[in-house]
Amino acid sequence: MYPYYGHYYSHEDYVSAPFQGQAYDSGFIDESIQYLVTGGHCPFHQVFLIEENGEKIFFGGDVAPQLHQMTNRFKAKYDYDGKLAMELRQQWWEQGQREGWTFLFYHDVKTPTFSTR
Repeated sequence: MYPYYGHYYSHEDYVSAPFQGQAYDSGFIDESIQYLVTGGHCPFHQVFLIEENGEKIFFGGDVAPQLHQMTNRFKAKYDYDGKLAMELRQQWWEQGQREGWTFLFYHDVKTPTFSTR
């Protein structure tokens, strides 16, 4: 169980939540930028999905900082919840493949962006 403002959510709540509005918190900064507080790397880790002109750009922060972390299934011991982070990476990678996302990897010097289009 994960605490958030006095409420507790199960691991399954988070894994089923990305961009469905059921995690710690989610919403829109404006009509084109959606945020989701996911946990995983740290308790209040956030990711962003930007949709504009028919393009979707995903920034997964420290849960999804490098391309190779998206394509390999592993738990990292530096994550607050390694299992959750691993499952979120896999879910976002699959969703991004289906929906043609461009991923931003700010810790990846070789592949800082990757388009699935």
